[in-house]
Amino acid sequence: MHGVQMCAGGKKAPLLGLSRRHYVVRMSEQQTPTVSPLIQSLLPDATVEEQLEAQQNFREFLAVAYRMHLRLQAEKEASRDKKTEGDTVNDAPTV
Repeated sequence: MHGVQMCAGGKKAPLLGLSRRHYVVRMSEQQTPTVSPLIQSLLPDATVEEQLEAQQNFREFLAVAYRMHLRLQAEKEASRDKKTEGDTVNDAPTV
């Protein structure tokens, strides 16, 4: 798939310009998982485990939304190309 890579556990994630090696190095530097300030502000009374789970769910949601965006852009481009091809045929003079 274009713009998607396979992650651990067979999950797919969008490519955001970081190589897998860069990601692995960054994750190894980060010993304990940290919770995003956004998640902390949205779920202040949740436990750290719940916040981490919410953060993972949010990331997966964003990955799906990004793939939907890519798909819609590709379909839009394909229909634009198809329409352009059709216009040139229809504009040809008939004898």
